[in-house]
Amino acid sequence: CGVSKVVGRCRASIPRWWYNVTDGSCQPFVYGGCEGNGNNYQSKEECLEKCAGVTGSTIDGVARTGNGADSSVLSVPRKQDSEDLSGEIFNYEGKQTYPVLAPGVKAVVLVGLLFMVLILLLGASVVCLVRVARRKQERALRTVWSTGDDKEQLVKNTCVL
Repeated sequence: CGVSKVVGRCRASIPRWWYNVTDGSCQPFVYGGCEGNGNNYQSKEECLEKCAGVTGSTIDGVARTGNGADSSVLSVPRKQDSEDLSGEIFNYEGKQTYPVLAPGVKAVVLVGLLFMVLILLLGASVVCLVRVARRKQERALRTVWSTGDDKEQLVKNTCVL
């Protein structure tokens, strides 16, 4: 309750409540979905239930537990309960920034990408080879076959008869 709100770097837009120690009240803010802290509640009622009565003097001095022992932890990040999962899709408190894929899934994805790249390269090489073969065939036909040669041959044959 004693720490300030943390919006986080993620781009989600989740309406949340945080406890402002200076004002002694719960205030709304927009949570980004990750890298938050314990001063982050789904409702104003939950915020007041956990933080009502917390002031700057209880935070500045040493906080005492019910049995009088010193408590060195002023703000403990809250854990997700099974009933607290609604709207918590982007809440990665205590987790890595990005979800990690299983090694088997990574291998399948990499093999799929490699296969797609090979198909693309094979298709491009087939297209290039077909173009080269057509050009060579056209060049070969031009040197052997000429329409002018054919006309001269026909005219010579008719004159000789």
